[in-house]
Amino acid sequence: MVVGGLGVSGVDVLASLREYVEGGNRVNSRLVADVLAKYVAATKRVKTLLDHMGNEVGVFCYRPEGYYGSCLHDLPAEVYGLCRELGLLGKVGNYLAFERVFVRALKSYTRFEGDFDRHLVLFRNGVLDWRCLEGGGGSRCLVKPDPGLLVVHRVPWEVDAGVLSRSFSGREELAREVETELWEVVEVFREWAGDGWFALLEVLGYVFLAGDYPLGRVVLLYGRGSGGKSTFLGLVSALLGEDNVSAVCLEDLAGGRGDFAVSRLYGRLANVCASLPGKVSSGEVEVLERLAGGGLVEARRKSRGSFAFKNYAKLLFATNVPPKVVGAGSAPWGRWYLIEFPGRFPRNPRFRRWLFGELLPRVAPRLIAYSILAALLAVREGRFAFEGGVDLREARLRASNSAYAFIKRALELGCWWRIVRATWTRSGFTTRM
Repeated sequence: MVVGGLGVSGVDVLASLREYVEGGNRVNSRLVADVLAKYVAATKRVKTLLDHMGNEVGVFCYRPEGYYGSCLHDLPAEVYGLCRELGLLGKVGNYLAFERVFVRALKSYTRFEGDFDRHLVLFRNGVLDWRCLEGGGGSRCLVKPDPGLLVVHRVPWEVDAGVLSRSFSGREELAREVETELWEVVEVFREWAGDGWFALLEVLGYVFLAGDYPLGRVVLLYGRGSGGKSTFLGLVSALLGEDNVSAVCLEDLAGGRGDFAVSRLYGRLANVCASLPGKVSSGEVEVLERLAGGGLVEARRKSRGSFAFKNYAKLLFATNVPPKVVGAGSAPWGRWYLIEFPGRFPRNPRFRRWLFGELLPRVAPRLIAYSILAALLAVREGRFAFEGGVDLREARLRASNSAYAFIKRALELGCWWRIVRATWTRSGFTTRM
């Protein structure tokens, strides 16, 4: 390739630039910036992603691990190192101006009007497309990384290919196998959620369904303080890896900084927040509707303009008492998926060290695989295992009124006699019931 009389071809770019500089010619800074931009674009496999309106979303480079990562902030250091290596510092005029010319040229050469394949997730042992699993592809759905796969999500664990090859007729069969293969995990989940432990497995798998928001549910963990809710959210974050998780709370998503906060969800697999206000307005509900609805949402960034994207970061919240929805209609919102954490546990740092430092590294590949299969069963059936059992209003009543919770639980278990006995005892009567 010849650029402005400067011959460059493939790996010879740096050698040609060095000859050009050492030849005693007056350095043309724009020419050098242009050549370096093409060199970096080719060697780093740079892609400047645009949204459907042509707005810049971000600049991404291919990483040796097998995925494309945001790299706009890394490129100035890259070009500075090249200029120092080639002896160009001090010869390209105002360096900051030179750097701006380089970035503009790089973006113009690397405009990418498509999108990455956001359904793909890179594990340590391969790239997985969960849509392939829906078709029964099993371990064949796990393939080697390749620049052509356009992966943007990397998880810091392997996934068990053998488990992915399994097929289950339904939740009951899968639950029995998980109880056998991951009994330690099931014991922890049972302590947290009781008979609803399988719901936690589904939620873990749900966050790995990248690129889409099937079922359109916002997960709400509720129950008394110190019940394990925050620890479970920490488990979600540990399995996904910090680069795949945002932590934006509802008041920020819907407040005056909402547009800026929404941009932090871009490209994430989950958004976790361990607190909710006591009241949720109809406007805040509308924000969650948009984020969980699968359509385009607009986000703004400071000094970088706005862009539109499709949110697929699963929204997970935790609260002691479910919020009251106020505003138009004040009706409980239908997108909540509520999971109760009824217990209360003393603070135990040793348990957390065991869970995250010992158990998780030992079981993560199998836990991830089983949880993905559980989530796919939910998608196939169009609902989570315990969906519809308790709505938002009912959960709020139970969490805020212990007497109401006791009566409802007794009636559900068919133990109406407990209610009678408790009532008689408080009234001064005794009974042997």
